[in-house]
Amino acid sequence: MPALITANRVECTSFPVNAKLRDGKTNIRVDKCAGSVYITCGDTPRPSAILARHDPYSPSYRTFLEFWGCVFAELSDQSLAFNQLVTELKYGRIRQDKDCPYLFMDMMQPHPEIDGAFALLKADNYGNLSEYNPDDHYVNRGYGLAEDPRVKFYTVIDDFDGHDFPVGYAVSVSRVPGRVPEFDFDSIVQDKEGILKVGKRKKSGHSMVITPEMYLNKRVPELAGDFDDDSPF
Repeated sequence: MPALITANRVECTSFPVNAKLRDGKTNIRVDKCAGSVYITCGDTPRPSAILARHDPYSPSYRTFLEFWGCVFAELSDQSLAFNQLVTELKYGRIRQDKDCPYLFMDMMQPHPEIDGAFALLKADNYGNLSEYNPDDHYVNRGYGLAEDPRVKFYTVIDDFDGHDFPVGYAVSVSRVPGRVPEFDFDSIVQDKEGILKVGKRKKSGHSMVITPEMYLNKRVPELAGDFDDDSPF
């Protein structure tokens, strides 16, 4: 079953949130005030480690709470992928994205040509974790830069006389807190230098400071879709 999708589910959730993994021994605690997700193993009440952390003043903090406090908490006892995610995060093999907490950088899958770039995985409301594909037409894969995680890119493929050829990299950053970036083709680059240059320009084009004021202090669940389309949430 997918996690219940409501427009203001974070506001309707009582924090801290506790979730138990499939092994019956590992507990996850989501602390809203501290901006941290703690992991506890066994019978000890004290957290053994911080699994994930986010800045409470970040524009994407609400989505961080949504993923851990709502989606993960509801599916942690069912989803094999989410249970494995905990292990990968615990040992540093995966890093959660700051702009879009539903994205994760897989440190074990480096880009074959761009140094310091790693494949991105995307979580969904069904408890799945799969390769992030921003391409509308091809089976493709998105990547992020470890040195500047806000910058994402993927290989653009074009059809020439029935043959598919890579023509360069499309680069973008998240423009809306919590959402994946929207790619355009105003500039296709060929190397890491170009990726960094375009990424820097796109980052300076917006602040990502958006506050979901219409949902503050509202605790009655509102179904997603029954709200102003101009809101980022």
